[in-house]
Amino acid sequence: MNEIDCSRIKPSYLRALVAVAEYGNFSEAALHLGLAQSTVSRAIANLEEELGVLLFSRGRYGANLTPIGERLTTHARQVLQLLETIVKEARLEKGLESGQVRIAAFRTIATHVLPGIITRFCDRFPDINVTVMEFWDHVGWSKPCGKAAQMLDSS
Repeated sequence: MNEIDCSRIKPSYLRALVAVAEYGNFSEAALHLGLAQSTVSRAIANLEEELGVLLFSRGRYGANLTPIGERLTTHARQVLQLLETIVKEARLEKGLESGQVRIAAFRTIATHVLPGIITRFCDRFPDINVTVMEFWDHVGWSKPCGKAAQMLDSS
């Protein structure tokens, strides 16, 4: 029996495993991942080959996890969550997840263009506070995101 080489198990293989498990077929999983169906199929085939086990039973009505596939999908979700945590910690260390952004803008831009952009920004980076200063008269406003916004809403 061949040894399993952990270094050959790529995160993209685990993402494909989780997506096919969630969507029940390779085409839907590929659509969700933004990949070609053949790429997802190849990822699953590579993972099955490396592990030496069958993860899915494939049929006319989609792909169903085998018992070992179910157990490994649970672990794959945990690994992917840990990878996300690693990335988040690194971003925090680099200051990309929290802090303050100050924007100087003309009144028209500040009132008509920036609110939508800032709302999307705050959705993506909830712990970064955004302050807009009107360019000419330095009258400004501030939109606290995340925890600061929650504290203001509750008071």
